[in-house]
Amino acid sequence: MLAQLEARPELKAIAGNALLLNMMARFHRDKQGAALPQRKVELYQDICELQLSRRPRAKGITLLLSSLSQRQEVLQAVALEMMRRAKLDEQGFKQIQRDDLLALMANALSAIAPDVPAQTLLDQIVQVSELLVEKEGSLYEFSHLSFQEFLAALEVVRLKDESILYECLELDSWKPTILFYAEMVNPVQLIQAALHHNLPKLAYQIWREKTNRMGLPSSIQQELAALKQPVLTAYLQQLEECLKAQQWEDADKETYRLMITTVGKEDGQYFEQDELLNFPCEELLAIDGLWVKYSNGQFGFSVQKDIYLGCGGIPDGKYYEEALKEFGDRVRWRNRDELINVLYDTSAPIGHLPGGVGIGGRGALRRVSSLASRIVNCTR
Repeated sequence: MLAQLEARPELKAIAGNALLLNMMARFHRDKQGAALPQRKVELYQDICELQLSRRPRAKGITLLLSSLSQRQEVLQAVALEMMRRAKLDEQGFKQIQRDDLLALMANALSAIAPDVPAQTLLDQIVQVSELLVEKEGSLYEFSHLSFQEFLAALEVVRLKDESILYECLELDSWKPTILFYAEMVNPVQLIQAALHHNLPKLAYQIWREKTNRMGLPSSIQQELAALKQPVLTAYLQQLEECLKAQQWEDADKETYRLMITTVGKEDGQYFEQDELLNFPCEELLAIDGLWVKYSNGQFGFSVQKDIYLGCGGIPDGKYYEEALKEFGDRVRWRNRDELINVLYDTSAPIGHLPGGVGIGGRGALRRVSSLASRIVNCTR
């Protein structure tokens, strides 16, 4: 299981949460060591099945509703309503009072099994499934917010009403739900809506995650291919505006934000070496091209690559300390082994920018060796 998590960055990220890691371990044991699902939505669905079906059965407990789909549908309705309340609170509506929760469950049960008492079903789910937990003061919440987000997305799919999401595209608290939903459907209209709302990073993330999926129907592949240029153009627009205005510091920070988003991480996180060595070629070359164009060849990853190779570096992704020290001296990221601040004007040496998250230093030096290798591979 640990080997699988190391090989799957998207699963390794959520395994940092003790509860989710515990549930993945239970799934792995329950499935007798079978491979973890390839997609995050499949993992969450399998965990829901484990908690709402296989686990009660193994304990000899019969839940009131006869099928997994019915039990899950009740929780989906609750989750979506809690997410809707998040529109009033950008931090997300994470807890709900018992009476409100019972009312939501009773409403959902009225269409599925009106004779089932909401209180009894709630008690069973809390005692057996661990998807809902009771807190002090008669408050309830999902054991992890991501289950609320996943189940809310499933409910939007069931209702076949994507417009629910359009009203929430600009809310950070809804982003995980939107991304879960996009994984479950043909997201072309959702991407177009994100572009229409001037949310290029969201549009890009949906487009990138979907195009990375194997086995998509050819019709969806064609629709996504048609969106490729509009999405990339919008995605890079802010960087191009900064570079065109020679706002070098803003451009440096925007470059980091674009690249960290591209590998599926959030602003403030760090790159793993493998993420840079496998960075998507088209995006990398497009970002580099803008830097080279608007700096008249003074700045850019390809410029840094040429300097690094001239210092004796080898484009194989490995860390060659002497070559990188010489590189650091040439582009003025170092001065006699001391790390110095990045300069944000054209008086800076050739190759000085991009500096990497607004600072030079060892992290940026290590990044140079990885991206030099990637650019060489992308231009072969």
